[in-house]
Amino acid sequence: MISTAGEVGRSAPGPILVATDFSADADRAVARAALLAKTSGRSLVLLAVVHREALLPAWLEASVPELASEDRLERRVESRLAEAAARHALPSTTRLVVRFGKPWETILAEAKREGASLLVLGARGERASHAGVGSTAWRVLQGADSPLLIVRGPVHGRYRRVLAALDFDQAAAAVLSAVLHFAEEAEILVLHALGRPGLSLLSHGGASLDPLATEPAALLGEARSRLEALVREHAAGGSLELRVCAADPVEAAKRLIEEGCELIAFGAPRRHPWIGALLGSFALAQLAEGSTDMLIVTTKQAEPGRSPPAAAIAARA
Repeated sequence: MISTAGEVGRSAPGPILVATDFSADADRAVARAALLAKTSGRSLVLLAVVHREALLPAWLEASVPELASEDRLERRVESRLAEAAARHALPSTTRLVVRFGKPWETILAEAKREGASLLVLGARGERASHAGVGSTAWRVLQGADSPLLIVRGPVHGRYRRVLAALDFDQAAAAVLSAVLHFAEEAEILVLHALGRPGLSLLSHGGASLDPLATEPAALLGEARSRLEALVREHAAGGSLELRVCAADPVEAAKRLIEEGCELIAFGAPRRHPWIGALLGSFALAQLAEGSTDMLIVTTKQAEPGRSPPAAAIAARA
């Protein structure tokens, strides 16, 4: 057991914003957001975004009057939000919000307006016909200023076992902070997997050893030391378990998920800004092939000057 001390800056606890299109995945997202709001003590915003194309042209207004105007359509969607709020027993302080526009753009704008501390989305919308995440979740991830929770699984209670897969980049401290804010009562495993030496995650953040010219045992020792230092620097109190291995990061995470981790948290660095918002290969694998809930922090959210919330951690060797 390694004890830690000290505090890092705590940001104001903004609300949790969950968006719904009333699909099955979105319904699970609302259920998870309700539980997180209750356990974290944060307020909740339930958002539905309506395409303006949903409004009927003038020549059809007479035949379907209940959808003929923006006001009527807004009232109809508000009624569905109220039904969802009642079904999930959302707190009476929950704000029900209807906006018109493109879903991903509107979700990002509303999150910024609310100062959201967490965005929650279902993995796929009602029109999705493929595995992985849908286009709305993907685009929200590209522009999110807050951690994004993508819900895939049914909600049976609080997260019991969480995997935080860490690189030694800008996002690492923010990933730890997000996990401790929204899953602090879970058993938390922190993983750093070296992978092939030439592609070692240890190469990020100024490693003191050359992965190509160092024995695996020394690399593992270096990784563990840096992981322990990361925990000490960005945490205070609490407990978690460290895992350092030489396996491929995707395969190592997959094994731990199969052992019962219900949520995986990771950073999604934008390593090639001249191409655009290109995510790392680990993040892409989780988004495309993963089967569990994902808590994602992008490098954009962890830029210098953005202080992560205070966490409560101690590392158990």
